[in-house]
Amino acid sequence: MSGKGIMNTKGRVKVGIIGSQFEADIHAESFRILPDEAEVVAVASPTPGNAEQFGRKHGIARIFTDYRQMLAERDIEMVTIAAPNALHAQMTVDAANAGKHVVCEKPLCMTLEEADLMIETCRRQGCCASTQRSSTSLRNMSRPGRWRTKGPLGRCI
Repeated sequence: MSGKGIMNTKGRVKVGIIGSQFEADIHAESFRILPDEAEVVAVASPTPGNAEQFGRKHGIARIFTDYRQMLAERDIEMVTIAAPNALHAQMTVDAANAGKHVVCEKPLCMTLEEADLMIETCRRQGCCASTQRSSTSLRNMSRPGRWRTKGPLGRCI
């Protein structure tokens, strides 16, 4: 990453997944569809053993029990959030403050105030943020390299 909120212009987008259950599986598999565009390099889950099991299943070497430690990894450009709904807002804010672009599973957050905070933080940090419903949005999520030039997720907030 060449600065907060800026993706590399060459190579695969490095992705970290927050979560280790059903939706996280869908996220990991969606990135596997286009291996030239993205690479899942890390997973974070606070539940003992879950991140390790998820990592083994999907060939992910970097395992974290605290997502904030994963956010400190400089090469990770984008994170997907597949965690419990009530955690989406804080995780998005933390990710944006770490300079990471965010794809967040639906619902985006729990309140309008959380949405405002998420949008403002992403704007201030120059990060793109999107909410996805995995079952219908795999194509957009699996093409993060196009964020660089085409903006398939719309105007970055």
